[in-house]
Amino acid sequence: MKKYKATPLFIPCEQGLLFAMYYAPRLGRTKQCVIHVPAFAEEMNKSRRMVALQAAAFAEEGVAVLVLDLWGTGDSQGEIGGATWAIWLENIHAAIAWLHAQKHHELSLWGLRSGVLLALDYLQQYDMKIRHFIAWQPVLKGETFVMQFLRLRIATAMMDKNVPQEKTADLRKQLMMGESIEVAGYLVNPELINPLLHLK
Repeated sequence: MKKYKATPLFIPCEQGLLFAMYYAPRLGRTKQCVIHVPAFAEEMNKSRRMVALQAAAFAEEGVAVLVLDLWGTGDSQGEIGGATWAIWLENIHAAIAWLHAQKHHELSLWGLRSGVLLALDYLQQYDMKIRHFIAWQPVLKGETFVMQFLRLRIATAMMDKNVPQEKTADLRKQLMMGESIEVAGYLVNPELINPLLHLK
């Protein structure tokens, strides 16, 4: 079997352009399409190969797939420090509008890790009806996921006695006070993380 070649494209949104990979169905035009809502930070980067393989498999079965880079991530415009939860919800909406313009009306959502919570929140916020919901290794509670992510900064600080030794409670307090913090090379916007804390 020849390696499947997806089509790279940019989708306009309120903030600029979102990068996406479109996997056209092998069996010709179809109304069915799956939108992939990615994982967060390094989890997204490390999962790209498996996501591409699964997207190609869907396309082989006659289902179109759109793999989206959210605002401030991957090859989309913007910086992660400027991303908010509301912006990412709007990104999904922009992707769906693009798919409707391509005559795809039977939509399914495919979330990975924290992307599952984002996709579920989108369905609640926008009252969207979909064909299927696919959850890969879902994060079941946003607060637990955030605390695990913040521990990456704690672990880094423990290796360097010249930097302040913090606790996850300290970092969470900073976020709740509206302060951005850097974790594992990512500048985290409180308006991105704080909504995730309350999702499950």
